[in-house]
Amino acid sequence: MSLLDRRQVSLLPLLAAPLLRARALAAPAAQFPPPPRPAHLELAARVLPEALAAAREQVLHGDPRDAMLALDDAVRVAPEDAEVQLLRGECALRMGVEDQNPLMFADARNAFLAAARTGAAPVAWLGAARAGWLSYYATSDVKELTDALAHAKTGVARLGPTPRYAEYLSWDLERTYAEVAFAAYTESKSGYLPALNAEALFEETRAALEAVLGKAPTDPWAWNQLANLYQWEGRGDDARDVLERALAIAPADVALHDNLVRVTSTTGGWQATLDFYERFSADHPALAVGPWNQARATYELALARLLDAQGGRQDQSIAFQDAEALFRAARELDESYTDACLGYEVICRDGLGASLFYAGELDMAADAFFSMEELFPGGLRWEVRDKLWSGVRWLEFLLYEHNCAWTDKWGENVEVPAWARGLHGFADRFPHLEKAAALAERLYAFDPENSGYAHDAGSFLLDLGASYEEQAEPLLADKDAPAGAAAALLRKAHATMERSYAAFRRAAELAPDDARVQNDAGLVLTHHLQRDYDVAEAYHRRAIALGQPQLDAGLEDEAQRAYVSEAVGDAHYNLAFLALTAHGDAATAKVEFELSLGFVRSTDSETRTRRHFLPLCDLMLAGEVPVALVQRAYYWQDLDPERVLDRMQAETELIERVDAR
Repeated sequence: MSLLDRRQVSLLPLLAAPLLRARALAAPAAQFPPPPRPAHLELAARVLPEALAAAREQVLHGDPRDAMLALDDAVRVAPEDAEVQLLRGECALRMGVEDQNPLMFADARNAFLAAARTGAAPVAWLGAARAGWLSYYATSDVKELTDALAHAKTGVARLGPTPRYAEYLSWDLERTYAEVAFAAYTESKSGYLPALNAEALFEETRAALEAVLGKAPTDPWAWNQLANLYQWEGRGDDARDVLERALAIAPADVALHDNLVRVTSTTGGWQATLDFYERFSADHPALAVGPWNQARATYELALARLLDAQGGRQDQSIAFQDAEALFRAARELDESYTDACLGYEVICRDGLGASLFYAGELDMAADAFFSMEELFPGGLRWEVRDKLWSGVRWLEFLLYEHNCAWTDKWGENVEVPAWARGLHGFADRFPHLEKAAALAERLYAFDPENSGYAHDAGSFLLDLGASYEEQAEPLLADKDAPAGAAAALLRKAHATMERSYAAFRRAAELAPDDARVQNDAGLVLTHHLQRDYDVAEAYHRRAIALGQPQLDAGLEDEAQRAYVSEAVGDAHYNLAFLALTAHGDAATAKVEFELSLGFVRSTDSETRTRRHFLPLCDLMLAGEVPVALVQRAYYWQDLDPERVLDRMQAETELIERVDAR
């Protein structure tokens, strides 16, 4: 057979088909019976009414997946039945939303369009619009959105007063048109749909939203969308007016309030928001949303003014207190606000502490910061990133400020705060040592697992205890001093040293590899409490064992190298003092004193070592100074007034002997 012949054969069925159809139409029905349907479709056709009734029930009250089983067969039997296609489209749409499956949206759209094109179900046009709108957000295919808008317009135009099949739909017809129109408007406004007229779409969307409100005037969604529409046009005042009108109708709707706060804070600032919610709270005292937003506005205004360095960091302590009270009132009205309000309340206390700090009220500031922890555990660590430090960090800075005031030593390029200017005498500065020690102990109590806090507490308590003792000494020799004043100070000194040692000991447990911390743990035992000498010596030797290898290996960081070197040098110095005063061993003491000179030390410590202790060791080795005199001169153990007087006399005698050498 030729190629032409083969081609003719292949065309025969196509050429014969019209002729066969014509004969079939002309022949009697009995002569040409219809072809039988497959058995399963024949069965489906018989049970279609019953299956459709079951599908309706599942759509209205059950699971769309169960309805789809019957509807799939129904579509094969009656593909042009508007109700079957509409129900199937509704089920596919719900499944797409529930399962977040965009493929189901295309299935739903096709089913809705099949129903719509029968002319018997105008609502299906809006179903197709909704399915296409949802599909657009998955595919970003602009044709899906433009088709959805066209389908929505067709559907709205054909809807009657009582649309057929509307009872099966899980969505609102008019709202769908507004949603699709709004999406088309925003995409056109953003440049993604340049072929569409954004101005015309604005008017179309506004009309659609107003139609929704005409049907459901209390619908918060429509009011919010209308306000959003105006915001897209940059008409903030119109948006605010819409939202205020909406809240007059639905005063408890949170979404409306959230939108109004965004609009007013943007267009009129937080003061405009505060002004509105002061009026709102007065009109609706039982609604928590009023004090909630009033509190937010009060807080934001206070924070902005506090952080305005050019404006002089205005004291906002009262404003933060007012904001906290409003937040508390909101959660008392509605417990669902509790977590959110507490989060703001703790930051209000943080802001209060910062305000008091800038005002120079350090004690009140510390109390405000510590009160953050009273609201809930961990509150002291809350912060506003890049705006407000956490309460913990503020307290650490307060500790630094008190230390600077006590020592009268401020860091380079750090301006002395106004409250600290003129603090030069001991009487002016000493209260800052007491406050530093108290603050350090409170921080340590807040976080007892923090070795730094434990060490800070030990250090400040050490200085405080020594200072109490120093203040008692002149009172002992003053016959006009109040009775018992010196003894009271000495008791405080001893008790403070005990607390210092407890904090140092805990720091050593928490930081077993820190040479500085290990040395300091033994310092109080060696110089002051003067007991457990074997424990004290072990601490000092551990400091050397930790630090010396680090120094030998070389530490690149200069600050760290100085830190370790000072710790090792101090440990040698403390071993020397221990040998001298506890054991009367001048030879060992001299070796350790000389070793201490090879490390970073304070100028005062090095001078005292060279001018006093090394000569003292030589005098003791020469038999010119008895061990008993040295031990009397450095006695500190129980701080009994008589023993302290004896120590003062022995110390004077010892100094004279060394100076006379």
